[in-house]
Amino acid sequence: MKASLKIANSVEASKVPPDRSAENSKRIKPHVASHLHNGSKLARIKESWRRHFAELEDTFKSNLLLLNPHSSPKLFDLDEDIAVLRKHIKAQSDALEEHWQDRKEQQREIASLKTSLARLQQKQALAYLLNSVSDQAHDTLFADEAFRSQFLAGSQVDAFVVCVDVRRSTELMLRAQSPSVFTQFMKRLCGELTDVFKSNYGVVDRFTGDGIIAFFPGFYSGPDAGYYAVSASCRAQVAFEACYKDHRRFFSSMLKDVGLGIGIGFGAVHLLNMGGPLTVVGKAVVHACRLAAAPAGTIYLNQPAFEKVADKLRHVLFLSEEEVLMKHEKASVCYRASLTRHDYQPERPFWTKDENGEAR
Repeated sequence: MKASLKIANSVEASKVPPDRSAENSKRIKPHVASHLHNGSKLARIKESWRRHFAELEDTFKSNLLLLNPHSSPKLFDLDEDIAVLRKHIKAQSDALEEHWQDRKEQQREIASLKTSLARLQQKQALAYLLNSVSDQAHDTLFADEAFRSQFLAGSQVDAFVVCVDVRRSTELMLRAQSPSVFTQFMKRLCGELTDVFKSNYGVVDRFTGDGIIAFFPGFYSGPDAGYYAVSASCRAQVAFEACYKDHRRFFSSMLKDVGLGIGIGFGAVHLLNMGGPLTVVGKAVVHACRLAAAPAGTIYLNQPAFEKVADKLRHVLFLSEEEVLMKHEKASVCYRASLTRHDYQPERPFWTKDENGEAR
């Protein structure tokens, strides 16, 4: 009986097909295996590039509100070039799939795609730069690569940094008739402040939520960068008062002690462009932002900024020493600044002059 059971079990076992997957995998022809491997590798490459392109696209779209391509012909043309280049990159990405079996063609397509992406990043960086400066500088920035590279090469430069803060902005918002009208007020205010700093040869860095940051590097703003920083700050105070008065109907009550606190710092800053608008980092930025906690209507300079303007501009600026309590610091000395003369003729930046030194 036991013998018959063993024979039956052995017969049943012989009916189960053996697992030959390992053997079958070895029998796949080399050129088929190569195609499968290349297809998988290409899929990973395509997915990587698509993610990279999507990040660039999202960054650019998220900052479209900062761009005004109709402000100058140069910026308008650049905006069109960027749109065409983005379409070209998408077509190149799709073309990778058509040549997945041709390794050499893949490599050519990938190299071409890398070149196109680099061009897109350069054009987007230039678009953000043009939007941050005066329209008058656009022609020179397009024509002079050395001048342009000082902004885009991630270099370190000496600059005056101006931080503007709307004092008591929270209370101002609470007195607005609605969130939408307060947004309209802030949009109008920041637009006017942007125009003030651009027209005084400053570079607008960013909107901070209740103010803006601008900077005045010597290579762009010229040898009188310090004067332009203070002059623009004084004009910003006037612009706020006018804008607030024009929008009285937007508020349930008018606060008398609101205005701009403005801090000005001087020092070495790093220019950074990380796929978005140009920005600066450095101690001068930190000092300027802390000094912007000044009382409404006040402009404070840090020590390095004072040292740069004290002798040269003493006849046009009123500078008084004050003691302030800054965030994360003990009592510190800073300098209140205001213009006492408005007939001073500062030296204009080189890009505002023609070959004969005359104003363009």
